[in-house]
Amino acid sequence: MIRDRGKIKWQPFQSIPGLWNTYREIKEEQNKFPKPTLDEDQLETINYSIMQSLEEEKVLNIKLYEQGYINEMPGTIIKIDSYQKVIHFKVTAGAIKQFAFNKIVGAELFEAL
Repeated sequence: MIRDRGKIKWQPFQSIPGLWNTYREIKEEQNKFPKPTLDEDQLETINYSIMQSLEEEKVLNIKLYEQGYINEMPGTIIKIDSYQKVIHFKVTAGAIKQFAFNKIVGAELFEAL
């Protein structure tokens, strides 16, 4: 039976900062993925959810593509600026954020139980 030391054998490499930083950057780049392309049905569903949240002040879980990752934020839409193509979004924690239309990759309404 082979007894491997696991991560312990890699600890000496941490003493070389440049090499270890490069290794971390490579691992981080491998975890990223390209922005998903949305078809017309998905865009229509996202648009409907956003408009419902704006008109009825419903809580919306919005998915944003940022730097290779998809982040989810629950909150409500405050304002849509179609001229600048920006959405003003109030996060459930109370902070107000704004982001561009092209970052949105998904949106789902929270239904009341």
